[in-house]
Amino acid sequence: LNHKPQIAVHMPDTTVYLCSPQLIKLPFSGYDVDGNIASVTSNRGSYGAGYISFVPYDSGRYVIIGTVTDSCGAVAKDTAYVNVKTDQAVNIIVPRDTTLFVCSLDTFCFPIYGIPSNGTVQVSGINTWYNPQSQSVCFYAECATANKITVKVTTPCNTYTKSFTATIRCNTAPLVIFPPDSNMTVC
Repeated sequence: LNHKPQIAVHMPDTTVYLCSPQLIKLPFSGYDVDGNIASVTSNRGSYGAGYISFVPYDSGRYVIIGTVTDSCGAVAKDTAYVNVKTDQAVNIIVPRDTTLFVCSLDTFCFPIYGIPSNGTVQVSGINTWYNPQSQSVCFYAECATANKITVKVTTPCNTYTKSFTATIRCNTAPLVIFPPDSNMTVC
């Protein structure tokens, strides 16, 4: 009577952040009470020394299936999900240089797009700060200010820097000019 092989070490589901393609090793092994394991294989990568190893070349969700087969053809399988995150999709988007005409001074905010969830943000400029809830750069403006705003986002792999200029033009009261007073004699 042949017994089905068993999984001794189950592969863990995991998430990794990679800056470049590198080897990922998942612990995996099986046993058979009959002692007749014929092969240990994986649908991705290779098996050796108690690990299934593979190299992902892109971000995404990888399904890894380890299979233990005995000499009678009975099998046991284990599945792990490996979520690979990278900087491949990072694209920080800031507004174009812009000029705002305002009637009164206020706080101005500009949205910043493409900030990854694991990125840390630093901003520079005149009276400038970053609002993480709205993912925007804000500043309190003064009239005739050209505020060069720099956004620096740092991930585990890289630092990305983008800049834009926000110029504030303020309304001024109209000016009326009459010619000087003069005396005229009319007959």
